Amino acid sequence: MRRGVPDDSGRCGRAAARPAGADTDDPRLTQLIGELSLKSERFRRLWARHDVRRWEGVTTRLRHPRVGELHPRREKLAVTGSDGLLLVVHHAEPGTPSATALAVTNPYQGDIVG
Repeated sequence: MRRGVPDDSGRCGRAAARPAGADTDDPRLTQLIGELSLKSERFRRLWARHDVRRWEGVTTRLRHPRVGELHPRREKLAVTGSDGLLLVVHHAEPGTPSATALAVTNPYQGDIVG
């Protein structure tokens, strides 16, 4: 782990486990789990626990290179007619520090006609 970079192996393990429930034979997922297992003792321990939970409608933590830490909400939307495809949307609640920070990153700020 690099200095100053948080160890997100626990979140990665839970995130990888969720889709695995639907398609455990996906060779890409199997390869990813293998690589993470080889590189992280913590990931191996968490993967073995099968600590899986739903994240719809929860606040997440992201780091943006220009504005720093953000706490947007995350929603998953099913794409009709697809084979289990999900659209994941992160959005900031109006009036929050995350909304203010994201507004700074908007290249069209002031150009929107409404």
